[in-house]
Amino acid sequence: MSTFYNSNNKVFAETSGLTSESITDLKSKILLPAGSALMTSAGKLSPEITAIFHAATGTMNPYFPEQTYYEPTLQSVEDSIKACFELGKLNGNKLMAMPYIGGKIFKKRIFKGQGLSDDDQNKRLVACIVAATINNAKSSALDYCFVAFDHPTYILFSDELENSFEEVDLSAHLKEGDITDFKLHNCDGIVNAANMEVKFGGGISGAIANGTQNQSNIDQEARAAINKFWTEYISSL
Repeated sequence: MSTFYNSNNKVFAETSGLTSESITDLKSKILLPAGSALMTSAGKLSPEITAIFHAATGTMNPYFPEQTYYEPTLQSVEDSIKACFELGKLNGNKLMAMPYIGGKIFKKRIFKGQGLSDDDQNKRLVACIVAATINNAKSSALDYCFVAFDHPTYILFSDELENSFEEVDLSAHLKEGDITDFKLHNCDGIVNAANMEVKFGGGISGAIANGTQNQSNIDQEARAAINKFWTEYISSL
């Protein structure tokens, strides 16, 4: 069972699998545990978007020697979505815009060695994202909107919603386009498909970074929040 630690309503960290060795390692590298989330300001995005929730599903680049706690999994995707909703609730957000998390640099690592086609990997990952989003939206009393960055991704989400959650109104809860466009989804919080480093990357994360026009300061804000989390968490042990 996943266990979370709340640091100043800025970091909601998944801590169940941590050991003294992994704590020392992750702290030294300024990484969040996999399955965590971190909230930052939103820079110069639309003023209606009050926060970015960074879903930390795995490391941007695998470290050597390879450790399992660096690696993204379906569980870390699910946990990071839960952490985003918990932070959204704690900070007074009402609606969360959810992208395709883990679909670029993490997907092959999540399904490594399982012999699945790319199509099956996409379907399983989207099924995880959809279920985790809907379940955590209900438990946190927040609303949500899935935002697909292109039409093939839109179809993936549409098929999963129609097959598994037919009660969901697609016109209200699924959009295609730019997650930084408030008028598209009307969500006051957006989720970034991030990493344990909580550094902006490419793809969706890069689009969000460009939209903020404040990438460097937000990256620094995230570093400070990670360091504060580790100081608080270690003191609590």
